[in-house]
Amino acid sequence: MTGPQLTYAWAATLADLLVRAGVKHVAVCPGSRSAPLALAFAERRELKLWPLPDERSAAFFALGVGMATATPAAVVVTSGTAGANAYPAVIEAAMAHVPLVVITANRPPELHGFGALQTIEQHRLFGGYAQFVPLAVPEAATAPHLRATVARALAAGGVLHVDVPFREPLALPPGDAMPAPFAGSEHFAVTRPALPDVAAAAQLLASRTVIVAGPGRYVPQVAALAEKLGAPIFAEASSGYRFGEGSKYAVAHYDALLRAEAGEKPQLVIRVGGPLTTRTLQAFADVCPVLVIAEPGRVCDPNHAARCVLEGDTALIADALAARAPAADTSFLTRWLELDARAAAAIDGTLEGEPAFARALVAALPPDANLMLSNSMPIRDVDAFASRSARHLNVFSSRGASGIDGVTSTAFGIAAATGKKTALLIGDTALLHDLGGLVWGARLKVSLCVAAVNNDGGRIFEFLPVAQSTSSLAELFVMPPNVELRHAAAVAGASWHTTRDTAGLERAVRDALEGGVHLVEADARGRDVAEDHRRAWALVREATR
Repeated sequence: MTGPQLTYAWAATLADLLVRAGVKHVAVCPGSRSAPLALAFAERRELKLWPLPDERSAAFFALGVGMATATPAAVVVTSGTAGANAYPAVIEAAMAHVPLVVITANRPPELHGFGALQTIEQHRLFGGYAQFVPLAVPEAATAPHLRATVARALAAGGVLHVDVPFREPLALPPGDAMPAPFAGSEHFAVTRPALPDVAAAAQLLASRTVIVAGPGRYVPQVAALAEKLGAPIFAEASSGYRFGEGSKYAVAHYDALLRAEAGEKPQLVIRVGGPLTTRTLQAFADVCPVLVIAEPGRVCDPNHAARCVLEGDTALIADALAARAPAADTSFLTRWLELDARAAAAIDGTLEGEPAFARALVAALPPDANLMLSNSMPIRDVDAFASRSARHLNVFSSRGASGIDGVTSTAFGIAAATGKKTALLIGDTALLHDLGGLVWGARLKVSLCVAAVNNDGGRIFEFLPVAQSTSSLAELFVMPPNVELRHAAAVAGASWHTTRDTAGLERAVRDALEGGVHLVEADARGRDVAEDHRRAWALVREATR
């Protein structure tokens, strides 16, 4: 086997291992050193390739696929600084427990340290945020080790960085067919952790319990535990419990209700899901006895308020606790649901500005649609003002590291992986932060409705203590971009819609969801964002007095 044939057989083996591990989507970035990987992967019909010229966008696109499918997508990049552009997506994937495989091509060892172009040290490029899988320069004799090493890493799951050094030549001779992968039938399996002892936790169960659900997936056993306890679920929008089957226990307007000091205090808070978005809800949980149910490695108890932490399979733990639960106090659940209904009635049709746009967007989505929520104000607005509904929605958010980077690219990945109608709610600053993602996503011909709230900058800083301590808030924090978003749509070739009212937003979103890439500008410029929120909270306070 000649040099290039060996290189391409090595690349074909990597493709085979990804297919065997259930990978279906690969974001491919152009590059010379990575060419054997791109061409070998293109030979496999089981893999859907998404060509994206920007490594940062490609990595976030793959992150979106992992969010939507719970199976890893791969991203292939060339040598040099190309891999470094994937770092923000790697961090988000690691912290949000989203599977992701980053494959970096590399120069062979003899080219490192002597001035070879496009060569950097890629050893553990992503630090502790990815499992590093360094491969040797292709050799037929070590092919079994290649298969075993990569298969084992893929079976372990999580975020992987596979580093693949190739020697030149990097192209097959004209007319040569793609070599077959090196054969192998290895199988690795990682067993789930055993069910932890729930006896001590069961002692904490009380008739007046609130389940606080952060971002995560819907677990039917948690809803069953809520029913057994008669427990309301304070459900963040991306928790899986606000829209669909579990919504009958959901309290959606908990933020406004807690600010209004409405409702009876619980005897116990059970925490499920990821980190909480609002400080109001976190503060509420921290002053109660807290029982945390966490997936392995994802304990969310930042202020160390938990009396007991059960780390393992959420479904098994919830089942075990339900078997030991006391009789339900249904009146406690009923009172909280009544308060939630009064809050919804108080704000329905009276909201203005950003809160109104967030509520209207959710109302415009059809059943089983995807909704991606950008960080900063969009996720907070939906959490605070979107009512619960039996209409099922798939809600996603990047709450691992909670950054605003790569959000549009992530939304394109979600849409591409699911084929469902998908909307993104994003602010103008975050949209501009990933403008390349809008351009390259539109190039893929993946349909997406981008609903961008244009409030002229990072207005979340107006809610923070720094707003009261500086006269340079706009210059150093809000940073109004002073751009017209219609030009962003034009650059991407997206259809542009603009509106200043909720009726116009709902019409534009419904039209946009019929196909194509659309930028729907919800124009909130000139409004006092903080005052719009204070007015809404006051309405709830009055309605629940």
